[in-house]
Amino acid sequence: MVRKRVADDVAGLVQRARHGDLEAYGTLVSRFQDAAYGAALARLGNWHDAEEAAQDTFLEAWRKLVDLREPRKFPGWLRQLTVSCCSRLSRRRRPAHSVDEVPEMRSPEAGPAEEAEKRELKDRVLEALKGLSEPLREAR
Repeated sequence: MVRKRVADDVAGLVQRARHGDLEAYGTLVSRFQDAAYGAALARLGNWHDAEEAAQDTFLEAWRKLVDLREPRKFPGWLRQLTVSCCSRLSRRRRPAHSVDEVPEMRSPEAGPAEEAEKRELKDRVLEALKGLSEPLREAR
């Protein structure tokens, strides 16, 4: 019963948004943005790309909302749009060459970012050690 009410509520928001109600569309975005972002993050593995894909998804959803035949099925339809946006983003970001073809360009010396990570890790380990009791701090 609750599920039906939620589906009806979503359908009502979709219908209102189709007629230009930006507040209704804003409610749909608020309600489904975490799901779109989560699906994009799972596919792309990068929070920045996932944010971009989720944003593209909602722009495309707004443009194609009139094409949605069954407003109650908005969540599944939005997920499919998310998958499509992720695929397009992946194709755009695909490297021009295979990873095997690109020579290693790293310097043998650690860069500033790596040095900062090492210092941060060292500081975190030392802080964790300080929190241990004296017998646990001794190496055996």
